Amino acid sequence: MIVGRRIASVAVVVVGAALAAAGQAHAAPSLQPRFGPPLPGASQNPAPVTSGATAAPALPQTPSATFRTVDVPGAYGTQVVTVTDSGVVGGNYYKDKGALSHGFIQHGRRVTTVDYPGTSGVTSLDGMNNRGVAVGTYVDGAGTDHGWIRSSDGSFQPLDDPLAGTGAGYGTFPEGVNHGMIVGFYVDAQNLAHGFVYTRRAGFTTVDVPAAGTASGAGTVLVSINNSGVIAGTYVDDAGVYHGVVDSHGSFFDFDAPGAGTLANQGTIPYGITSDGVISGWTLSGTNEISGWLLSNWQFAALNDPLEAIGPNLGSALYGINANGTMAGGQYWDSSGRSHGYVATLPH
Repeated sequence: MIVGRRIASVAVVVVGAALAAAGQAHAAPSLQPRFGPPLPGASQNPAPVTSGATAAPALPQTPSATFRTVDVPGAYGTQVVTVTDSGVVGGNYYKDKGALSHGFIQHGRRVTTVDYPGTSGVTSLDGMNNRGVAVGTYVDGAGTDHGWIRSSDGSFQPLDDPLAGTGAGYGTFPEGVNHGMIVGFYVDAQNLAHGFVYTRRAGFTTVDVPAAGTASGAGTVLVSINNSGVIAGTYVDDAGVYHGVVDSHGSFFDFDAPGAGTLANQGTIPYGITSDGVISGWTLSGTNEISGWLLSNWQFAALNDPLEAIGPNLGSALYGINANGTMAGGQYWDSSGRSHGYVATLPH
């Protein structure tokens, strides 16, 4: 279910090519006005979960959003996981079907490949803040995941939770970073996920959502944190179903998106959170269709790239959203099953 990391001094390769601008903007249909900031205490679990056998109901589309496709040159597949307020894009790509991944950062038309030093094709970039500090993971020769922090100057530091397991598939997974805190999760030797918050002064603090399962493969996954310290993430129950959660300074509020599946490996997966608390994420429905959404004031609106193909294991996944809520990143799958990154510009 999970991933991890560690660090040293990484090799950063500059790809002097521009992103393929399959990149002409394409507009999405508009339906309802942008909703206001969320009130996490307003309700717990406000959106009912539908049956695992039903398709996702139609959600109103976020109005006037435009989408730009982001394909790393020469890549077979691309995903955008983070966008800063200044428009710097971070994500991952792989060169061939089934190949391992490389991180990348796109600044303007310049693309920098991010591979942990001494590795090739085992690096994942998972979060980045407005100061250019990025976090992610790499996998060692034994299959253990290790966390890393990359400074804006390109230097790396390791980030391993001391409670993480050390076997294949275990380890430490930093996912999100604000201006002083990192959130993520670690997988222990019993294959149970635990969220963590890390600061340089306090080190690692474990965070377990009370409703999270305790069976192998279950647990807590923290994914993003805004500059007010509010965290968005996921917990996995003992049946293997994913549920969204907000951790507002120790108070937990859980939710399920309309149409989220209720079978193992289905459900609701939040990914990003803005300064005023708008949450971005995606669902895997009961028919295994992938769809993106924004959540504000406990109201969901769809955000799906209009170039997506529809069907089992196809669709659009929405990942990170920038702090001011004007841009978000994700990926969509075409009819051949290839993935393409995208950046959505949102009304504000």
